[in-house]
Amino acid sequence: MGTEAGLPDDVDARAIAEGRHGDPFSVLGLHDYAGRWVLTAFMPDAARLIVVTPGGEYRAKAWPGVPGVFTCDLPGWSGYRLRAEGAGWFWEYDDPYAFGPVLGEIDEYLLGEGSHQRLWQALGGHLIPMRALRARISQSGRPRPNGSRLWAPSTPGTAAGM
Repeated sequence: MGTEAGLPDDVDARAIAEGRHGDPFSVLGLHDYAGRWVLTAFMPDAARLIVVTPGGEYRAKAWPGVPGVFTCDLPGWSGYRLRAEGAGWFWEYDDPYAFGPVLGEIDEYLLGEGSHQRLWQALGGHLIPMRALRARISQSGRPRPNGSRLWAPSTPGTAAGM
């Protein structure tokens, strides 16, 4: 799938929207395509999507004919958040595809085989340093508080600090 330059195409976008893409991390998130930084996101309840970076805000374009899939060119790699708008609501969130997959091929194989001997190390809540969060620095150079969020996908705009 994808175009010759590796950019996502209509087949990729439809497969993402229909939940049948075999490797969503290869399409969603921010990717470098020969020096062109392209963000692709999927938010089925959104009518509009804004990419919020430390350097400014960028309006993502809706993928024609594929509701919920958005794309946006960015000037370079940057930490980012997404602000979605739809049905009179707006919500801002960290893109889960900004972090990349956490499980490796061996973990996936052993999980599928049913013989993984260290599940507690592969699954569950662990602190993992992520490149995308390092970019979330305020103008003063001090880290911005991340807090925790309660995700309620059926209730847009719901977030509770913890």
